[in-house]
Amino acid sequence: MAEDRATSTFHSSSLERARVDRNEEDKRPVLVTGMHRSGTSWLGAMLSASGQFINVGEPLNIRNRQTILRSRVKNWYTYICDTNEDLYLPFYRDALAFRMHPLYDVKRMRVGSPRDPVRIPKRWASFVLGRIQRRRLLIRDPFAAFSIDWFSRRLGVDTVAIVRHPVAVVSSLKRLGFAFDFRNLLEQPRLMEQRLERFRPEMESALRNPGDIVGQGSVLWRIVYGSIAEDQHRISSMQVVRHEDLSLNPVKEYSRLYEALGMPLGARTRRTIARNTSERNPKEVSQKNPFKVRLDSRANLTNWKHRLEADEVERVLSITSTERRKFYDEASALPPGLDN
Repeated sequence: MAEDRATSTFHSSSLERARVDRNEEDKRPVLVTGMHRSGTSWLGAMLSASGQFINVGEPLNIRNRQTILRSRVKNWYTYICDTNEDLYLPFYRDALAFRMHPLYDVKRMRVGSPRDPVRIPKRWASFVLGRIQRRRLLIRDPFAAFSIDWFSRRLGVDTVAIVRHPVAVVSSLKRLGFAFDFRNLLEQPRLMEQRLERFRPEMESALRNPGDIVGQGSVLWRIVYGSIAEDQHRISSMQVVRHEDLSLNPVKEYSRLYEALGMPLGARTRRTIARNTSERNPKEVSQKNPFKVRLDSRANLTNWKHRLEADEVERVLSITSTERRKFYDEASALPPGLDN
């Protein structure tokens, strides 16, 4: 009962408030963000199943050679604000209008790459389609998590932030060997001064243990979702959804989200969501391709159990406790919905 009440309150605070007259807003762009390994790829794919979006993936990923920006960013979780927006604002605005930059795209093309000659024209074609069909742009980027306010103010986006329980996120990072170097944050003075200075001691401590993926992931989860919790209270166009709710009742919960974004959830889209979350799907993503979105969504909720040791679970819960309580009922410290 406590879990039901918590879920009900959560939805009323993050989704119900978005159900307003959207006659003039139903073409607003959407930013999908959250910590990496939190489910942004899945969420973006299920929203794109509506056929209303053109999906642009991770412009702020430092490895993204096909970025919509002039050049790749230098830091993971690059912070965009008013003082450095000249590097980003014109390119995001062009993307919103589905305007291309062929010269920059061709310059970034890798000599001999078998993929770039396909990927770049494919994006050009999608932009042409978006302009002709008056679609909405969907920016799927976990690395925009600290810049939500800027995206909202300067680009007029509706933000959907996905939160996933820290033991699940950290277990995924551990399985894939995804370490995080906190110099990516510490070397951004504006980000530290404006948002993250209080976390400096924890980041510097994590730097002294570069192989501690469990500790790094826990601290980063705390930092990212502490920031998202702050933004949630001050940005009316922002919604927060829980990975676990979407996983347990995909069609029902995505129907809520579609309604909040001013979109119908048609029969075809329902079938797509059901097909991508069916129990017939693999229960775990492949380590060779960890970004696939077709999974048994319910079974995926318990994968953390065989990835983390008991002491690691306790450590994750201890480090993330303050921020975790902002999204999860403390009566059930572990991921909700299934027997723990």
